[in-house]
Amino acid sequence: MIKKILSLVTLSSLLVLSGCGEQLIKPEDKQVQAMLEINMPDFKHTTENLTAKVVDWMKHSPDDGGDKVELNSNGTNYIKGQGIVASKVKGGILKVKYKIHVEVISPKLVKMTMTDFVDLPSDADVSSNSAYIFYNKVKDQTLEMADRLEDYLNKDTKKKGFFG
Repeated sequence: MIKKILSLVTLSSLLVLSGCGEQLIKPEDKQVQAMLEINMPDFKHTTENLTAKVVDWMKHSPDDGGDKVELNSNGTNYIKGQGIVASKVKGGILKVKYKIHVEVISPKLVKMTMTDFVDLPSDADVSSNSAYIFYNKVKDQTLEMADRLEDYLNKDTKKKGFFG
């Protein structure tokens, strides 16, 4: 009796571990947010100056191994753009396009939100709809993009004409 119970427990554990295949993520659940804290002693901290610096980054951000961003529009305290990340995955390179919304919360705080992730045509055997691929590849690369923006915003501003 105990052997049968242990066998059933083991069998059910294997079924749970193997699952019914790959776990998928809904398109509306694909969202990445980052809060960027700006700390530059030589910078005149205003929302206008910070917005201008984010716009400058989006206009001049280099293509980094297939990862890139571009500016679509901007207003007083917000910037809209789009980005692409390229991830090495099974079967090739997966390229995913997404929308970027950057909001200047205060002169020292920026909120960056990435949404509307869409796979671009590729030879990859996987999709960003895979929870594993999205959370371990796509999300990580979009957060690296946010890190690059934060690094840019915290650089010495005297050289870029933003000195206040």
